[in-house]
Amino acid sequence: MNTKEFIKLCLHKITEFIAPIYFYRKALNIGKGLSNAKIIFLLYEIDKKRNESHWKIFFKNIRKFAGFACYEIGSKNYLEFLEQKKTEDLNHFVWFEAKDLIPLLGGFTDEVLCNLPPSIKLIYFDTFNTKHKKPFFKPGPSPEYFEDFDYLEGAFLIPLAEFRNNKEKIQKDLAGYIKSFVSEYSFNQNSVAHIPRIAFSVDRDYHSSQKVLSSQEDKPKSFVKKPLVSILIPFRDRPELLKVAVDSILEKSSYSNYEIILISNQSKEKETLDLIHFYTKNNPNIKKLEYDSIFNFSAINNYAAKQVNGEYLLFLNNDTEVISSHFLEGMLEYASKAKIGLVGPKLLFPDGTIQHAGIILGLTGMAEHAFKFQKDSDEFTAFGFPNSIRNYLSVTAACAMVSKKKFWEVGGFNESLTVCGNDVNLGIKLFEKGYRNVYLPHISLFHFESKSRKNTKIPDGDFIESMKSYKRYLEEGDPYFNQNLDYKFPWLSYNMSSVPAHLRNLERLKRLKPVLFE
Repeated sequence: MNTKEFIKLCLHKITEFIAPIYFYRKALNIGKGLSNAKIIFLLYEIDKKRNESHWKIFFKNIRKFAGFACYEIGSKNYLEFLEQKKTEDLNHFVWFEAKDLIPLLGGFTDEVLCNLPPSIKLIYFDTFNTKHKKPFFKPGPSPEYFEDFDYLEGAFLIPLAEFRNNKEKIQKDLAGYIKSFVSEYSFNQNSVAHIPRIAFSVDRDYHSSQKVLSSQEDKPKSFVKKPLVSILIPFRDRPELLKVAVDSILEKSSYSNYEIILISNQSKEKETLDLIHFYTKNNPNIKKLEYDSIFNFSAINNYAAKQVNGEYLLFLNNDTEVISSHFLEGMLEYASKAKIGLVGPKLLFPDGTIQHAGIILGLTGMAEHAFKFQKDSDEFTAFGFPNSIRNYLSVTAACAMVSKKKFWEVGGFNESLTVCGNDVNLGIKLFEKGYRNVYLPHISLFHFESKSRKNTKIPDGDFIESMKSYKRYLEEGDPYFNQNLDYKFPWLSYNMSSVPAHLRNLERLKRLKPVLFE
C-alpha cells in the first residue's frame, strides 16, 4: 500500500468505523520528530452554523499533512494554543501518552457526543486489543473496578472547558492533573458516560497492567475497632455439609470477632442435633436459632438478622467451605465503606471452576452468575478478567456481607421471594438507594452446588416477584454489563458486527502493525 492509498484508507468515511490511523514514519515520511511526541490532543469540533463536525488532531512536533488540520505545538505552550480563537469551539479531547493506544475515528460521532448532558465530565469507550486479538467490552461506570484495574485505558474524552478552567494545575503537572481528574470523576457515576462502541485499538498485555491481587490477600486491612460480624447459616439437617462449613470458619478465620448463628429449619436427624449441641457447648460464639415453619430463605434470614448482635451480617450457605483465611476482614474492608452495599467473594465448584463471580441481570434471560463454569484463571475475555474486583447489581447470598443498618434500611430480604431471586432483589434495592455492590475475587470459598443436579423447583411466585424488580434492567440493560456481549455465552462470544470490519481480520492486523511511537 503506497502513501496515497494509506491516507485515503484512513480518511474514508469519517463517521464510520475505518482503519486506525497508523502513522508510519516511512510511509508518511514525517521524520523522527514524532518519536519525541508524548502529548496528543484529539479534539472534536462542531460547527453549529454549518451543522458540520470534524476532528482536529494536535500532535506535539508534527507538521500539517494530507489535508488533516494538524498544528505544531510545543510541550509548554499548549494552554496558550488552546486559547486561540481557532480552538474556541472545540469541546472534547483525548489525552494519552502511551504508545499502544490508537484512535478509530468512527467511534466518535455527533450521535454519540452531542446528546450527552452537561453534567458529564468523563466519556469512555470500548477498545479492541490487538495483542489478545479480541475486543474489550467494558461495563458502565465501576469505581471499585477502576481502583483494581485501569479499564479506562486512556480511551476517554474530557471536556476542554475543564482544562481552560484549571490552567495553573495543568501548567504545573499535566499528567498529574489528568490522573487526579479521572480518579475524582470515576467515583461520581452521574458524571461519567460509557459509550459501548469500539473507538480505540490497544496493543497491550492486560496481564502486566492488572494489579497483583495477591498483595491484597497478604495484607488485608486491619481494624482498630474490630466490629462484630454475625455469620448466619440456615440449614435443615445435612450435618456432613454443616460440619464442613462451620469447621472451616473455626479453623481458618484470621478474624476473631464473629458469632456463628446456626438457624435450624425443622432439622430432625439425631446426628444433626448432636452436632449442634457439640458446637454450642464448646464454642461460646456459636448460637442456635430454631425457625419452625416451611422453608422460606428470605424469612429465615430476616428472622435471624433481627436477633443477632453483629454490626455486620454475613449470609452463608451450609454447603460452603472457607478457602481464604482473611475472608472476614477482606469483606469487611469494603462492607464498612459508606457507599458500599453487598459484598461477595468468588465461589468455586469442587473442581476449581467458577461458580460465582458476581450477578448479571439478563444473563440467560433472567439473572445468572458471571463467569460461571469458567476456569479460575487470569485469561482475558471480551468482558475482562474474572479475577478483578468489580461492581455488580448484586452478588449471591450463598456468601454475602452487608452492614445490618443498610440491610434494614432497604427492608431486608423480600419474603415474597421464598427460594430464588432474593439476593438479586436485595442488591437492586441497595443499588437504587445509592449503594454500590462489590465482588472480591481475592477472597474465595468452595460452594458444593453440583453442576449436574436438576434445578430445584422454584415457585411461580418467585418468578413473578423477581420480574417486578428485574423489569427495568431487563428492558434497559444491566448497567454493569455491555450490550455488545452475548447474553447466553458472554465470555465466549459477542456481537461480531460491533467490531470494526478491519479488526475482524487478525492476519491483516499483523501486516498493519502500528509504530506510532518507539
